[in-house]
Amino acid sequence: FYIVLIYLLEIIFLSVYFLYFFPKVLKNKSWRLISVEYSQKLLLSSYPLALGTIAIYLQTNIDRYLINQYLSLEQLGIYAASFMLISGFHFLPQLMSSTFMPMIIKYKNQKAMQNSVLSGLYSLSFWSGIFICFLFYLFGETFINLVFSEDFTNLSTIVLLHSFTLPIIFIGSISNALIISKNLVWFSLLRAVIGAFLNVILNLYLISSYGLIGVVIAAISAQIASNLFLDLLHIEIRQQFFMKLKSLNPLFIHKLIAIRKQ
Repeated sequence: FYIVLIYLLEIIFLSVYFLYFFPKVLKNKSWRLISVEYSQKLLLSSYPLALGTIAIYLQTNIDRYLINQYLSLEQLGIYAASFMLISGFHFLPQLMSSTFMPMIIKYKNQKAMQNSVLSGLYSLSFWSGIFICFLFYLFGETFINLVFSEDFTNLSTIVLLHSFTLPIIFIGSISNALIISKNLVWFSLLRAVIGAFLNVILNLYLISSYGLIGVVIAAISAQIASNLFLDLLHIEIRQQFFMKLKSLNPLFIHKLIAIRKQ
């Protein structure tokens, strides 16, 4: 509860800050430039995104609370270190989507071309995540032994398993950008809430029997459900489910590069 409260206070503080200082940046402008009606419209259309962000935060952080309740502080430290290493790669899909989103918008009225771009982007995201998993498999234990103390001897196994969330998170981040571009923010919120709910339920079921491995399995399962199978629930997004499955074929990356060179 307190984590959510602090997060909301941070959003409120930043909103007040920008509302106060933004007019000062505009020379010879006044507060009358700010339309109350338009501000209300923006608030109503964007608050599902704010709620979705909170749900995603809970989904990715509720694990540590449950570990603290059901397991030891030592295991909490191992999982926190694993999460820190894995979350360091979460910027990659945002980088990819910002790079290729202009292409998606460009071919908005050419569905075949747009689908080719999306398939290639999903494939690039998925295989980037797999490549990172492969790096952890080859060099993870060596890196962890160099950086961490002997208290983290079991960390390499957890990090390797945890890295398998990356391919799913990567393609989920790309599809979330597409969902927002289609103004389906409520569906984005639904995915985040269901993902958080599944993560809690699966953790409660698996953590007592399998420990940290059960926590990681719960995280992977929740990500697969929210970022993949929930696409089947919405008629406008349903096609994305099959495009994500096609992303297993790395040849779509070559098509994406060819289209970008045009």
